[in-house]
Amino acid sequence: AYLALIFRHTRQWLFETHRSTYGGRKIEWFVNVGLPTDSYDDEELTSAYLRIVRSAWNTSVIPGDVTLQTALDSLNQDHVHDLGERVGKKQADLLLPKDRVNAFPEFAAQLAGYVRSPRRRNGLHAMVDVGGGTLDVTVFNVHQDGGEDVYPVFARKVAPLGVRNLLMARSQRLHQIVDENLSPFDNLPSDADFGKRYGTTGNELKEVDQPFRSTVTRVVTDQLWYTKENRYPGAPQWRLGSPLYGDPLPGFFCGGGVLSEFYAYLLQKFEGKGPPYKVRSLPLPIPDNLEAPGMTSTDYARLAVAYGLSFDPYDIGQVRRMVEIEDVYAETSNSKFEDKYIGSEQV
Repeated sequence: AYLALIFRHTRQWLFETHRSTYGGRKIEWFVNVGLPTDSYDDEELTSAYLRIVRSAWNTSVIPGDVTLQTALDSLNQDHVHDLGERVGKKQADLLLPKDRVNAFPEFAAQLAGYVRSPRRRNGLHAMVDVGGGTLDVTVFNVHQDGGEDVYPVFARKVAPLGVRNLLMARSQRLHQIVDENLSPFDNLPSDADFGKRYGTTGNELKEVDQPFRSTVTRVVTDQLWYTKENRYPGAPQWRLGSPLYGDPLPGFFCGGGVLSEFYAYLLQKFEGKGPPYKVRSLPLPIPDNLEAPGMTSTDYARLAVAYGLSFDPYDIGQVRRMVEIEDVYAETSNSKFEDKYIGSEQV
């Protein structure tokens, strides 16, 4: 029901502000849905999202108020022809069949500007997206097949380690209530400001954060280690003898959370690590064709998914789910016992 109201508002905004462009034309509508990589790997969950979003769009087309009952009716009447009798002839063209609603993992949408820019590099990449509730890590390849961008997913993990979870962890360790209701458009206070507000020093706060920091680091390193050992052991950045050995993987640290001192410092430390944990943060470039006067790179980091999802679904690229790619095990004859573990210098 909420999505149906958003869809109505979106169409109304388009027709009111761009009437000179679209007036008198028939518009072909598509809806692209962005999902965490973990969710996209689950075909049943992806199908559920698609059905909900398609029903929300069709609910928004039906005349009258949007209610929970009208949304439920649309969900139960999943075929366009079942809904045709409930809308006028003029509105019937707005109803969306199944092939007009598509799902994509958010990391592929975030890459839309990058893969169309001169900064694009083929090969292995990493993305860490820090939101209010979750930390989403994806390790993937970028290449082309027959002129189409293809993104095989080698490792992915979504964990409840976003900004609100950091505040909850601090609250428990400090034994006092910490404000968890920060606006998603507000940055997490700096360590110094946080310390002043809650009566703790910077060093004390670092000690308070240590368990949470270790957990976040472990989630990221686990995906990189798994990729090296089981998915892409021949990546040139960590293959001995390669001219690129020791070079950092291109990485994107995005989402509102990375603007905070805690996550920014933690993720920047990956650039100083050794293979396979060495990752250099690259800014997501603002696309030249994006009409958004005054937008900064910080603003775009929040909108990159929406920009990518605005493309024709056939132009976003092909994502190969992790479950579609078999493990490839590296030769172990020269491996050392200690290579199987992460030392304290990596944490």
